[in-house]
Amino acid sequence: MTAAAWVTLIFGIIEFAASRCPGKFPMLAPPSTNWSPADLPPLQTNYAGGKKPRSFAAAVTEVIFGFLFLVWWLLVPKYPYLLIGPGSFYFKDWGHFITPFQWAPVWYTFYWWVVALHCLRLGWQCLDLAQGRWQGPRAVQQIAMSALGLIPSGILLTVPDHAYFMLRHPEVDSARYGAALQSINLAIHWTAVVICAISVVTVVVGLGRMGLEAYRKRVAGMPTA
Repeated sequence: MTAAAWVTLIFGIIEFAASRCPGKFPMLAPPSTNWSPADLPPLQTNYAGGKKPRSFAAAVTEVIFGFLFLVWWLLVPKYPYLLIGPGSFYFKDWGHFITPFQWAPVWYTFYWWVVALHCLRLGWQCLDLAQGRWQGPRAVQQIAMSALGLIPSGILLTVPDHAYFMLRHPEVDSARYGAALQSINLAIHWTAVVICAISVVTVVVGLGRMGLEAYRKRVAGMPTA
């Protein structure tokens, strides 16, 4: 709900700016009543590799949103409301504990791994943009980031006893909340298993596509008898 609210707010601001200043935002302005499909440019389908190359605006937008995500993610530890919304109040300590659960130390390791990987991706994108390679293929970059993304997933999978959350006072609350804690940790564990499996499949499929593309180029470059 928090993410949906932010997305709605951002697009509301964009729509308001486009309606108020259509001359400054021609790409965002709504079509006029005299608009016709015949005014559209012809569709081009003969792109290299069958995919339309990225535009410079798309590459710049990707970098900008990457920086915005990084800032948002770095603010989450101090302002957890940005991530879990009203649920963050259950983890506040105002002299008494509203919830018997607390975060396990593994989440701090997971958090900084996500920061490091995102900085690596963002630096890679900025380097491509600075060197004018933003239209080039990104298969290697995508596969590399997917493979590195297995590291934080692996960290979650290797947590001893699947202890993602812990009891603040186990000597007091284990009998009352032990079953609930086990259920929560087990659900998180299987979620991590699914995410890790998807990442592995993504890497394998990406490597397969790269190998198939290399084979096709090699066959196409062979002289015919």
